[in-house]
Amino acid sequence: PATPPGFHGAGLFFEASESERAAMWFALLEQIVKLHALDHRTLDLPVLPGTATTVEACMDGQLALLDRWMAWSGIETPPEMARAMHWLRVTPPPKQRLALQWGDGRPGNALYRDGKVMALLDWELASIGLPAFDLAYLIWSAEVLLEANEAPRLPGLPRREETIAAYKSLSGEDFDFTYGEIYALTRLS
Repeated sequence: PATPPGFHGAGLFFEASESERAAMWFALLEQIVKLHALDHRTLDLPVLPGTATTVEACMDGQLALLDRWMAWSGIETPPEMARAMHWLRVTPPPKQRLALQWGDGRPGNALYRDGKVMALLDWELASIGLPAFDLAYLIWSAEVLLEANEAPRLPGLPRREETIAAYKSLSGEDFDFTYGEIYALTRLS
């Protein structure tokens, strides 16, 4: 395979039954909702990218960070990514609350015991921004691993629509998912 198969080919998610796998996915989603419910303004956090107080300023900072990453890499920006970056710059972000973002939320970055999430790991990509980003990142990081490895979808792994509906139900929030999803896909690129 092009990359290690991640949880699609080994470990707890791979070895779990269909119902256990779905429960573990939703347990992780519940922790993401709890993270987003924290009032980041009252936490003693280090300086994070995207810590501005408006959605527009946060996204300006996030997009500038992506520009710096691409410049550092020395790789020419692929046309699809350039189009997505342009869309993100010219499309006003939704008027949504800002939240602490995990930044790399996926099953491989969580510790489980008996199907419960005990810890969230890998915080170097944390920032302040749209909650929809972490949700989209969770969904699409799993899909990218599937595609990159030409792996079959694990039975019982919740799909995009189920995950979005569960997040909205757990958080009590209804929000536009499009902008956060496009940003997550662009950053994953």
